[in-house]
Amino acid sequence: MTDDLTELADPALLLIVLVCLVLITGGVVKAWKPVRKIIRWLDRVIGDENDKDNPGILKRMDHFEAQLAEVHHEVTMNHGGSLKDAVARIEERQKTDHARLNRLEQVAETVEEISAVIDPDD
Repeated sequence: MTDDLTELADPALLLIVLVCLVLITGGVVKAWKPVRKIIRWLDRVIGDENDKDNPGILKRMDHFEAQLAEVHHEVTMNHGGSLKDAVARIEERQKTDHARLNRLEQVAETVEEISAVIDPDD
């Protein structure tokens, strides 16, 4: 047993063990930054149920899908209730109003022509 202890007390072996420990420690320290970034990224992807600022990617996607469905509902015609239907009604009314205005302008020009013939002094 004393032979085993003297082998362990050999300075060359101690130096090799010490160098190995230093290299392993250095490797762990070097690898810590990328590992920490990966852990943070996974934390954001997975999320935390108790943290409202970090719901996780699946809950965020559910929220975005709900918003997208609402936007889709508004921009798709659905027999009068959507924004697109309202815009179509407004455009149709504008076309009708524009046609009426053109007709009124024609009538006004005709009235002016008739007035000029009836009462040329004006």
